Amino acid sequence: MRNYLKILIFIFLLSIMLSSCFVFNSVKHVINQELTINSNKKQYFTIGKKNWILLNVEINKEGKQTMLLDTKAPGVLFRKAKPWIDTLPFLFETKGLFNPRVAGGEKIKREVVRIDTASCKLFSTKNWPISLISMDLVCSDIIGIVGGDFFSMEESKLEINFDDKYLSVIDSIPTNFTEIKSNFSLIKAGVDIYLTINGIEYLFGLDTGFNGSMFFNPKKNDGSEKYLKHKVSTYGAMALVAGGIINDTVHTKIADKIYFDDNHYVENLEVKLTNGRIQNLIGIDFIKHYNWLIDYGNEKVYIQKRKIKPEPESPLFYRDILGCTFTYKSDTITVNLLSVDGRAEKAGLLLGDEILSFNGVNILDIPMCERSSKAIKILKQKDKVVLKVKRNDKILDIEI
Repeated sequence: MRNYLKILIFIFLLSIMLSSCFVFNSVKHVINQELTINSNKKQYFTIGKKNWILLNVEINKEGKQTMLLDTKAPGVLFRKAKPWIDTLPFLFETKGLFNPRVAGGEKIKREVVRIDTASCKLFSTKNWPISLISMDLVCSDIIGIVGGDFFSMEESKLEINFDDKYLSVIDSIPTNFTEIKSNFSLIKAGVDIYLTINGIEYLFGLDTGFNGSMFFNPKKNDGSEKYLKHKVSTYGAMALVAGGIINDTVHTKIADKIYFDDNHYVENLEVKLTNGRIQNLIGIDFIKHYNWLIDYGNEKVYIQKRKIKPEPESPLFYRDILGCTFTYKSDTITVNLLSVDGRAEKAGLLLGDEILSFNGVNILDIPMCERSSKAIKILKQKDKVVLKVKRNDKILDIEI
């Protein structure tokens, strides 16, 4: 019994010592961090395939890398897309419950390392921590996310100008910007705005990294969604939420007008109504109707009507034309969403069906990051779409 107690005491002391070393190294690292926000300089950006705001940032003076601006994301999130990332100094690794999940349910490995420098016209950093994700979350050349906390820590006034496609940190608020009702969470990087739909006010997260128009989760039974125009119902959508994933039902409708105030509104916006558990979010399809100014120091948000109206969105081939979407993994392709009364549903396709080939072509033979675009090209070559499907160990040919 005494030996057992000694072992427990030894393990307890050892854990304290290791924890102390970890805390000391972490504190030492934090003390040595530097972040400089550059005022009144324009950082031009490009609009990516999913309407994301993409920046060029120089990492460790080894060339410019593509990064995404996300006003709702904390810190700088990287994935392992470049060989030189593996040479960076290791800080720690997240395990167990702290590991994120992706749609499909997989746990992914995340390591935190340190970069020496990261810089662009908008900001520069030294000794900054980044997270390495061991799988590709996005099939693109994006390797990182610039989070909103970069600007909240310095209490900056961040301008997002879609007319001329630039970001800038400015000293004062221009007179041609209008303040709208907003809410800043305990962490200032979390910015929410109030929007009125059919006379009822709701709180939405302002998320430049979310490419959809709107996720709308009414928190009170006011019947407001019945006033939205019905476009198409979808079901079986996967949604990523804090702590894991959920299978949710999503109904897509159209709102005639969504108001910031009496004089500012967005017309004919696609709204996704969920059956719960997803935070209200406004994506960049909505955001790009205006230029924005986020005053992190005074916790205020301003908008400016754009000089040029956004171009109308072209139909999405999978969802709007075929009436289904797919989840692409390394070894499987499955149906993850169907439109009610869409072509795919009428043809007999079911959620969870595993796709073996598109018009006779095995898409799994194509590199992961090219599969979606190559599949669309193959499917567009013919009027009819033939999918070879595996369902409950049976092989079926389904013509859409």
